[in-house]
Amino acid sequence: MKIVVLSDTHGNFNGFENVVQNNKDADLFLHLGDGALEYFKIKEIYKSTPMFMVKGNCDFYNLPKEKKFTFNGVSLFICHGDAFNVKQSLNEYVTFAKEKKFNIVAYGHTHKRFIQKEEDLCVFNPGSLTLPRTLGPSYAVLTIKDDGKFDVEIIDY
Repeated sequence: MKIVVLSDTHGNFNGFENVVQNNKDADLFLHLGDGALEYFKIKEIYKSTPMFMVKGNCDFYNLPKEKKFTFNGVSLFICHGDAFNVKQSLNEYVTFAKEKKFNIVAYGHTHKRFIQKEEDLCVFNPGSLTLPRTLGPSYAVLTIKDDGKFDVEIIDY
C-alpha cells in the first residue's frame, strides 16, 4: 500500500495537484492540515482518488483533528501536531503514541521534515510543500507491505 502524506500546503493548489499527478499509483493521500482550501478543490477534481485530511491550526473548516488507521496490521495515527506542542518538543506526542501502541504517527505544523524510528514506533513529518523551514519543499511516501513491514521516505518536491 502506497500512502502519500502532505502537510502545510497553505494555499499551494498547484503543488498539491502536482503531487497527486506524480503519484497516480498511490492508494491514499493524507493531508496533515493547513491546506483545506486546496484539499477540497483537489478532492472535487480527483473524486475517485482516496483522500483524507485532518484540521490544522490555520484551517477554518469542520474537519477532524485526528484520525486512526490500520493497514495490514500496522496502526497509524495522524494529526496536525499543534495539540501536542510539537514545535517545542516531540516528547508529548511520542509518549501518547507509545501509550496507545501506535506503530506510526505523523504530524505537520513545524514545516520541518523529520523521520525518527525507534523500536516499535516511527514518528514522521513530511515537511511543507509551500513554506519549508528545513531544506526544500517536501512530502512523504509511506509504504506498508502485506506482511506489515513499512517504510517512510521524504520526497523532495
